[in-house]
Amino acid sequence: MVCLLLIGWLMPVYATSKIKDLANQDQNLTVINLEADQIFQLSKSSIYQETAVLLYAFLSNELMGKPWGLQEIRYNNGETITVNQSDQYTLEFISDVNIKIRADCNRARGSYRLNGSELMIQIGPMTRVACSADSIADRYLRDLGTAANYFIQDGKLYINLKDNVGTMIFAPI
Repeated sequence: MVCLLLIGWLMPVYATSKIKDLANQDQNLTVINLEADQIFQLSKSSIYQETAVLLYAFLSNELMGKPWGLQEIRYNNGETITVNQSDQYTLEFISDVNIKIRADCNRARGSYRLNGSELMIQIGPMTRVACSADSIADRYLRDLGTAANYFIQDGKLYINLKDNVGTMIFAPI
């Protein structure tokens, strides 16, 4: 058994190289990424170049590994919604295609697709609890469904909405 410990986000390059080296050896591999709290265990039969490429993409996805809490939504018409409890409006990229969403008193699952900086979010099954009158849950979910692209700056996630409507700003929580 070989154990590969990843401490930083630059380590997936090394991990990919190491997995390729192990592909023809009679060993299993455990990959531990402390920064993203991820553990992968690969048997000899699953250590192929394709796995290395997928693992590299998974580990190097800068959106994953932490829940993002909504801080504010800035609409281009001048309106700004500031969120006082960002842990009530979260977005978590839990795999290379799946997301978990908290929208105030409701929870949802969904999927996402990346193409460079382009981001498409599809909201799937969700609970339908009636939240308080001051909740922005409906607007939050509507806006997530109109994601167009993203960027990360100063540790914050910015999701621009389609048709230049505005920007959602998240911070890791």
